Amino acid sequence: MLYLQNEQFDPAIDAFSSAVALNPRSALAYGQLGRALAAKGENAKAVSALTRAVLINPDFEEVHYQAGKVLWKSDRYLAATHFRRVLELSGDASRKAELRELLNQLPLQGELIPMHQTVAPQRAAYILKKVQSIPRGG
Repeated sequence: MLYLQNEQFDPAIDAFSSAVALNPRSALAYGQLGRALAAKGENAKAVSALTRAVLINPDFEEVHYQAGKVLWKSDRYLAATHFRRVLELSGDASRKAELRELLNQLPLQGELIPMHQTVAPQRAAYILKKVQSIPRGG
């Protein structure tokens, strides 16, 4: 965390990559890795790490928030899917107000795609199978 706070992105990425290697079932590790990658501007890799975190823990509010922030630049409708999940999970009124303001910028047509359908279903199934096959430590 200190690496990120001090904008030392490469050491942060290395540290969180090590954390993922040690505990590949950790949504927190993938979430922090995604956050570090996004801070460095490696958005495609950040989205990949954040997607893994969401697949491990679909109720991880902060990961949805970070994914939405990263995706807002490239795919606002996919970002909106993450932000709507944050609205469901969050108890933070100021965060909800911020997200409602962003979502109101979109000319929504119809329903947003549920999160589990945003990744190609075969890819999502493959990632989930890989994550579930990792032996639990402890």
